This record gives sequence, C-alpha cells and structure tokens, in this order.
Amino acid sequence: MDKYDYVTATLDEEKIRLENIITYLEGENNTDELLEYKERYNNVCKYLTAKERYLNIKSNIDRFKEKLEELNKTKDEYEVDNILLEDTLLNKFHEDTNGKYRNLLYEDIKKEDDNIRDILYLLFEKESNYPELVIKRNRLLEKLDKNKFSKTYDTLINQSILIEKQDSIFDEIFIAENNIKIEEEKLSAVENSVMTLPILKLLYEFWITNSYDPNKVDKSKIFNDNKNFVSIKNNVLEEKEKDIEDNAFDDVKIFPDLKLPGVDEDTFVDIDGKDYVKSDK
Repeated sequence: MDKYDYVTATLDEEKIRLENIITYLEGENNTDELLEYKERYNNVCKYLTAKERYLNIKSNIDRFKEKLEELNKTKDEYEVDNILLEDTLLNKFHEDTNGKYRNLLYEDIKKEDDNIRDILYLLFEKESNYPELVIKRNRLLEKLDKNKFSKTYDTLINQSILIEKQDSIFDEIFIAENNIKIEEEKLSAVENSVMTLPILKLLYEFWITNSYDPNKVDKSKIFNDNKNFVSIKNNVLEEKEKDIEDNAFDDVKIFPDLKLPGVDEDTFVDIDGKDYVKSDK
C-alpha cells in the first residue's frame, strides 16, 4: 500500500487517510514517522469531536430561541388581550355609575372626591404588562365597594382567572433565556478548546481559517466547512451534466509544482491566495 494513495479535501477525509497511513506505518514498523502521524491524527480527532459537540450545542440554542420566540409571541398576545379586558372593566364601571364619568378628561380626575379619585386614576391608566396589571387590580380590589360598584367588582374577579394564567409564561421565558445563556457559554468553551497552534495550523491548511495566529482567527468561523479547492466559472456550472464532466476544467490552470496536503508531509502548505486551482479569468 502506498501511504500517499490520495489527497484529502476535508478533515473527515483526512482522518480516514491518516488511519490508513498509521496502519501502513505500524505494519512497516516505521516508528520514526508513526509518532508524527499519530499526533496529527489526534489533533484531527480533537477538532472533529469538538465540531460535533459545537453543532449539537448550536442546535440546542436554535431550539431554545425558537421556543423563546413562541413564548414572547404568546406574551404579546396576552398583552393585547389585557387591553381588551381593561376596556371591559372600564365599561362596567360606567354602567355602575350610569355613565357619569364617561366623558371625564384625565386631567379633571383630580377635581373629584377622594373616595372616587383613586379608582378613576386606576381605571383610566390602562395596563397591559402582567406584573403592573396585577398590582393595579389588587389596588382596585382594596378600593372598590363591591355593593356600590358590583358590576366592576364582579368583572375584576372574573377576569383575574384569565390574567393569572399568564404567570407561568414568565417562568418559561426566564428558563428559555437562561438555557440560551448556558448553551452559549458552552459554545464559547468548545471554541476555545480548539484554539491551539497544531489545530489552527490544520484549519489553515484546509482553508477553514485564513490564519493560524490565534489573535487573527475568527472564532465564529472555526467550525465552518472548509472552502472549495476549485473555482469554476458560473457559465460552466449552468451547463448540462455531460458538458460539465467533459469541459468543466478546460479554462482552469493547474499549478504543477503545488504541494497539496498529504503529498509532501514535510512541507507546510503556504499559498498566497485562496484557491488551489485558479481560473484564467
């Protein structure tokens, strides 16, 4: 078996290639090169394991964010419902008072008697947010005479059942937000775990990053799939499958002295540019 059987394009393929090389070297009792390839293999495995964990965490975050979006949408719907409940409550108060205060301006409330003024302020200042709404309604219950304002009082009691069901959604929102924060911290830890020079050199070699200097590497991109090695003109991509197979590389220039990963293991790949194969145009 030739240990330089093929050239890899992805780190998943590189893992398989290294497994074959290690098996070959062990069969040949070539201990000099074996340690070097095992070290490279271990770094590939560390990265791929971290990538799998990273993608799983990202999936969890997306799921929690989707749940949070649904919860916030429900909360917004509750707030719209609360305004309608507030309108109903005010209408019942007007029925209890025979419409005496229906056309009263807010700035004129201060002119009313003490026993009605606080009630009017609470009723006129409509709330939609759950915590403020609960505080307001508790204050109304303390001030309303259930005999004098029976319809308003009964409506207040009956609506409380509808409003109380909102309480749990704030706990759910808090849990979802906290889960997102925890998962994002895990994500950062996984990113940091592969910010080592040997792994960053691998990522640079496979064009996943543009540098192996930790100060220049964008952590948000270290688990991206590697870039293509070949650049094909747009019009070629639009041709029929047979034409692509026959002619796709007619206009492409191959550099014969290019050292690809795995072909010359003693030489680092250091190419000025971003394509192993470049078009003339």
